[in-house]
Amino acid sequence: GYMLVIPLSCALNAAPRPPMRAWLHTLFFIVRSQLWIQTFDIETDEQAGRKTTAVLLGLKPSQCTLAALLTGEIAFVIASFDTVALHLFSIFSIVLLLIQALPLQSIVKPSPAAVYATFGLLGLGGYILLVQVWLAGAFR
Repeated sequence: GYMLVIPLSCALNAAPRPPMRAWLHTLFFIVRSQLWIQTFDIETDEQAGRKTTAVLLGLKPSQCTLAALLTGEIAFVIASFDTVALHLFSIFSIVLLLIQALPLQSIVKPSPAAVYATFGLLGLGGYILLVQVWLAGAFR
């Protein structure tokens, strides 16, 4: 469903479709966002009997999978885009995950304060990136 944002935006704005690299970046962003958000609700989802990816993998394996996704995203972004703001957003994301996931011996989900901080920092970074895209067209 989230991938439909791109063609819908193009149709509503009478804009051409972006290059394939923009679609691939969006796919990275959607998958990593979904998995990351699932790690915040893992205990509640498990108690409710939901079978999310994070519930099936467990917290630490989900965080390791997320780290692998973010590493792939960083490599892709650096190879495909010459937009420093986009590079920094992806790098900042993995740094934030590492801060959140450490210490590795902990299997307790992040505290509400850590969840709010993660959302706040990624949201702020997203807004900064959005301005960059508006001004420079990072996905052209």
